[in-house]
Amino acid sequence: MGSSNEVTILLDTNMLISIFKFRIDLESELERIFGTFKICVPRIVREELLRMNSSEAKAALDYIKDKEIDFELKEKSADDVMLLMAKRCGFFIATNDRELRKKAKENNIKTIFLRKKRVMAVD
Repeated sequence: MGSSNEVTILLDTNMLISIFKFRIDLESELERIFGTFKICVPRIVREELLRMNSSEAKAALDYIKDKEIDFELKEKSADDVMLLMAKRCGFFIATNDRELRKKAKENNIKTIFLRKKRVMAVD
């Protein structure tokens, strides 16, 4: 990773679709909030995007080409993989999924979400 202040952010499928659907400049928003950051996408999220047939999913797949990480985890759902990775490694999770945000909060994991379909916020 880069500087010691750099945070790592895991993007979920929901967030990836949202940034293209609502035309959010994700990297500018994250820079505004964190300064330095690294974006990572679990392989299971790419697999979910591959099963979708939308222009947003295609744009998201192109965006994540060099951001994919692969943890050898036996968890079956993307949410479980993201929660485990975030808890083990101290990563943030970027999601608009209320259930995932609730589970993250219960596990003291910070989340980033889209507020009013325009700006990113941290919870």
